[in-house]
Amino acid sequence: MKEQFQKYLKANSHIRFDLKAILFDMDGVLYNSMPAHAKSWQQTVEELGLKTNPEEFYLHEGRTGASTIHIIFQRNFGRDATEEEIQAIYERKSELFVKYNTGETIPKAREVLDFVKSNGLRPVLVTGSGQPSLLDRLDHDFPGIF
Repeated sequence: MKEQFQKYLKANSHIRFDLKAILFDMDGVLYNSMPAHAKSWQQTVEELGLKTNPEEFYLHEGRTGASTIHIIFQRNFGRDATEEEIQAIYERKSELFVKYNTGETIPKAREVLDFVKSNGLRPVLVTGSGQPSLLDRLDHDFPGIF
């Protein structure tokens, strides 16, 4: 990895790169949780009687749950979802996510985090995930990192 940084610096004519921290997301960077998110969204939407496919929800990655729900409602009903609908739908989606999420970490994630720390850099977690099931796993899966 160190060689990659040096290669980048040289290729971009940077003399110095004073890196202090590296930001890590959870979904798709530390945890392979997207399949569970997609499956949870798909089942939740189909329970509303709407057709969809899991690939659609990969396109919504990074959006808030409310934003995703509004898009689905606009497409199917021509209106935004109410706060009550958002709450009920997102609660169901979260319930299914806990059921389907395996907590599988991305291969080599631990090695990358260890490399970052061993080189005096600070790994920082940044995530839009409010899923307690994932947040609670951080200390177990990556002890002493964050």
